[in-house]
Amino acid sequence: MYEVIGIERRQYTNKQGRQVSGYNLFLTYEKKNCDGLACFEQWSGDGPVKDSGLDVGDKVDFSYNRYGKLESIRIV
Repeated sequence: MYEVIGIERRQYTNKQGRQVSGYNLFLTYEKKNCDGLACFEQWSGDGPVKDSGLDVGDKVDFSYNRYGKLESIRIV
């Protein structure tokens, strides 16, 4: 389980000239042998974030497809 501490909207044109839009999610979690919390950044396309109703402070779990791409976000 992760806690959302930041959501950054991103839109850019990639090297192939295609428009890309989505979100950088900033999260914290409890890690074994770590004083305090660990943190990381997760990229998400528009779909999973918009479908979940995600907000800062939510506790979440992720589901990934077989290619390792974020497929859905579940608020716990």
